[in-house]
Amino acid sequence: MTRKLAPADLPSWPRLLAVDMAAAYASLSPGAFESRVGAGDFPQPIRVGARKLWDKAAIDTAIDKLNGRTRDKPSDAINPQPDTIRQRMAAARQSRKRTS
Repeated sequence: MTRKLAPADLPSWPRLLAVDMAAAYASLSPGAFESRVGAGDFPQPIRVGARKLWDKAAIDTAIDKLNGRTRDKPSDAINPQPDTIRQRMAAARQSRKRTS
């Protein structure tokens, strides 16, 4: 029986994760994680020699997609309405130009 990993077990997560660590990072059991990999919800592993490892950044991207977020266009939960903020700033500059 393998010991269950917890985030507190590591000071920071390494970039490449074995299946048990990748599953723990995604808060899943190894079996559930591998099942979700097979379903296409999580990325396929990369091979480093004989080892199968998962890229932590690719897992982050997969989780973002499952939540309806993308790295290219963050949702409000990741970055609160950047376009609206830019629009408000541009409108304020225009308003200042008109009153000057």
